[in-house]
Amino acid sequence: MATYIAGRRELFYLLSAFYITSSIGCWQYYQHIRRKAALLPMVPLTFVMAYYADLAYGSKVHRIQGVFQ
Repeated sequence: MATYIAGRRELFYLLSAFYITSSIGCWQYYQHIRRKAALLPMVPLTFVMAYYADLAYGSKVHRIQGVFQ
């Protein structure tokens, strides 16, 4: 169980680095072209980040621990 949670947290760190980098890139591209469609890729990435944050640190960990106990 601890290995699973640690693996999910490492994946969260990796994805958050990608999320921050891509959001900076999308924002700079938006500043260049001034179209809101340039920020559209951030919508699904935000949902993915929210899922992995819940999996790594949120209530999903408690739900999984409840299943194994």
